[in-house]
Amino acid sequence: MSVYRVNIIRALLLLLAQILIFNFVKITWFSIPFIEVFLYPLIIFLLPLRTPASAVIILGFVTGLIVDIFQNTPGVHSGAGAFAGFVRPYVINLMVPRGGYKVNISPTISAINLRWFLLYAAVMITLHCFAVSLIDIFQFKLVHYILLRTILSALISYVVIVITMIVFDPKE
Repeated sequence: MSVYRVNIIRALLLLLAQILIFNFVKITWFSIPFIEVFLYPLIIFLLPLRTPASAVIILGFVTGLIVDIFQNTPGVHSGAGAFAGFVRPYVINLMVPRGGYKVNISPTISAINLRWFLLYAAVMITLHCFAVSLIDIFQFKLVHYILLRTILSALISYVVIVITMIVFDPKE
């Protein structure tokens, strides 16, 4: 199966899971989501390494926009998705393994290794959750709430992402 077809199918399945299941898994505090589970960022995280940065940013924005439409959160997830797409090349460049990367692979457990993926997923989901919290709240007097929400949502999302990747690890 072609790389494009695999990524399109993966994106559709992850979006369906986010919209139909994980959009309803929330703990709220005064009607503001306090802990949320995000699986859709895997669409951005698992794009092939050689995907142009501009394409990753656009795909992150579009993916977030779809989630925004179904969550009724105008701009929150599209901004966070674009941010995740923007920082992704920098995170990947900071984490280059000793032998470098193989050409045009997706950063999965089977393509690189478990330890690398765990660190990559932790950094990326934390940055993504921080962007979601900051865009959603955007009040400096609530910086402690933003950080707590980021940490809790990132932890829960990280566990869900790791379990998903271990169970459904796409083989190259």
